[in-house]
Amino acid sequence: MWHTLEGPATAVATCACTQFSWSPDGNSIIYSTGTNITALDVIHNTSFTIKTETNAVPYWSPDSKFLLLDSPQSLSLVSISNKQQTPLLTRPAGQTVKPLQIPSTNSLLQPVPNNVWSADSRHFIFVSYDRSSWQQHTSLDSKTLYTVALNDSGKPAGTPTKIASGAITQPGWTYEDPNTSFLF
Repeated sequence: MWHTLEGPATAVATCACTQFSWSPDGNSIIYSTGTNITALDVIHNTSFTIKTETNAVPYWSPDSKFLLLDSPQSLSLVSISNKQQTPLLTRPAGQTVKPLQIPSTNSLLQPVPNNVWSADSRHFIFVSYDRSSWQQHTSLDSKTLYTVALNDSGKPAGTPTKIASGAITQPGWTYEDPNTSFLF
């Protein structure tokens, strides 16, 4: 249910929704129903559904234009404006799935303990864990922290840049100095 101070409550979805979150600009809501995440534009009353893994953790970019979906098998980028999902990082075929230390989805999507986006929404960080196939043609190191820059059209600009490796569990981008500071 969505309720504003100006009017009555409105049903957003009739489902077994397990998670929900407002976009940073307050114009959209995402909610999860198992392996689907639905993005609802509350201004225009339009929505679209994104297929993902169970327990995928979505991270809103600060400008509300993108979602980064982090799950045990993959990492993907969703452009809200053109409703496109781009697979970025996947686990090689046949590799056994090990439990990841991604944040729990019990946080109802917001607030996620740390945000992986820079303040300008043009860079994000991620841990590769054992997902090593970047856009299906570049191999990344396991258990490594990387940063990715986005170009003007919201696509990754080149391959990820390695920052650190080791026992990294929950990276977060600080907004105190958005150009250089990480906590992991």
